[in-house]
Amino acid sequence: VLNYILKQKLNPVEKRGYKSLNQRKSMKKLSSAMLFITLLAFVLSSCTKSTEEKAKELSEAKIKESLIIPDSYDLASIEVDSAFTPYDDPQFYELTIELAKDGTAIEQAKSDKEEAQSRIALWGGPYQTSYGRNEQNQAKEKYRQAKKAESDATEHARTIAEKMRVMFSKDPEFIGMKAKVSYRAKSNNGNVQMGTAKVLFDKDMTKVINIYDMDGEEYQAFIAVCNEIEKNTQK
Repeated sequence: VLNYILKQKLNPVEKRGYKSLNQRKSMKKLSSAMLFITLLAFVLSSCTKSTEEKAKELSEAKIKESLIIPDSYDLASIEVDSAFTPYDDPQFYELTIELAKDGTAIEQAKSDKEEAQSRIALWGGPYQTSYGRNEQNQAKEKYRQAKKAESDATEHARTIAEKMRVMFSKDPEFIGMKAKVSYRAKSNNGNVQMGTAKVLFDKDMTKVINIYDMDGEEYQAFIAVCNEIEKNTQK
């Protein structure tokens, strides 16, 4: 009603002044709204951690679990990247370690076979004594056991290799994020030592899926097997 009366009574100049007043009020409301939205966006963005920040926090908490003096943990560097199958898949890692163990078992069995064969020949001959016959029989039994161990390890390795072949036959799949973490920490005698870990995270960067000691023998065996696989696939 007030607007109607004003429109009827105001002269053109006065009408323009009233319109300008309304425009200023509208602009003020719009500016306030924009300011609120900007502040809200700033608050939300400041509360959202980056992928690297999440990786640092999750890695630190997990690594500290294995340290003798957890509070001595000191991050040196971190490299964050996407994780894909098969190489970053924990299952692939376990299969690779099993394959490496089979390889070690096969080599040991071959060595035991050679040693047993030498002892069989040593205690044989036309002038064999009862003692020599007993030693030879023991050597033959060791040879039999070594041969079986080699056969079992070889068969198991074939099974593992087939599982790995199936994994390689599939297209790489994104499974989360990973980080190579280099850090310093004190040992039980107080000396500062360097350590390197590979940490695997879930897709949402909310938890650690697995962690590997990159300086350990097991991880080095994993790398050795992966290098051999790469060589064979490139041929």
